[in-house]
Amino acid sequence: MAMQSSYISDENYLYYKDLKLDLNKEVVWKGDQALKLFHGEFKVLEYFMRNQGRIISNEELFNNLWDGKSDDFAHTVYIQVSALRRKLGDKPGNPLYIERIVRQGYRLGASTVVGKASVTLPEVKKRPQSS
Repeated sequence: MAMQSSYISDENYLYYKDLKLDLNKEVVWKGDQALKLFHGEFKVLEYFMRNQGRIISNEELFNNLWDGKSDDFAHTVYIQVSALRRKLGDKPGNPLYIERIVRQGYRLGASTVVGKASVTLPEVKKRPQSS
């Protein structure tokens, strides 16, 4: 069964493209492969998935995930996001998941370049409620 191409959420899971986050077990699946993420990386990905398509600044990430408890917020965020991107298989020049927006922050829902045209991934959708 193919994963949905956009963000979907229910009580225990978040989905984006081929990613599935199990919120109770703190496990991330990329396709059928479980990824080994540290707690901070998991929280960053969860935050991105809950805010898919929106540019999130370093300050916002830091304030929401670390409660301002570090002397060097930019470095803290950079290390966590870089490690997460590496584990997801993102390449800086061609991100599939997390895009760096210069002087603004990061965005889950990276635009992909096809030839000279830019294609933006689908917007947030919710899973239909079952009757």
